[in-house]
Amino acid sequence: MQISGLNERPTPRNPARWTPPVHDSVKLNVDAAYCSTTKIASLGMIVRDETGAICLSAVMKTGSVDSPLQVEFKAIAFGLERAKAISFPSILLGSD
Repeated sequence: MQISGLNERPTPRNPARWTPPVHDSVKLNVDAAYCSTTKIASLGMIVRDETGAICLSAVMKTGSVDSPLQVEFKAIAFGLERAKAISFPSILLGSD
């Protein structure tokens, strides 16, 4: 007996694609997850060069967050602080 569809996921119409930065720069992508009940958030960042090679990545858990927008701003600040410590010459920022 064969059952189909149990593990199948719908294919997104416009899947997100990573676009590389221009030559001699890196791209910093950040994202965050937020629980409105606990006011706790998780932040993530990744830096890649124009070939897609990972130069830096980090995650962090934080509390006392009031809104999803505040969490996104915290993720951006988190990523920029980490990337600044490495002194990349040029950084392109990506966030949703």
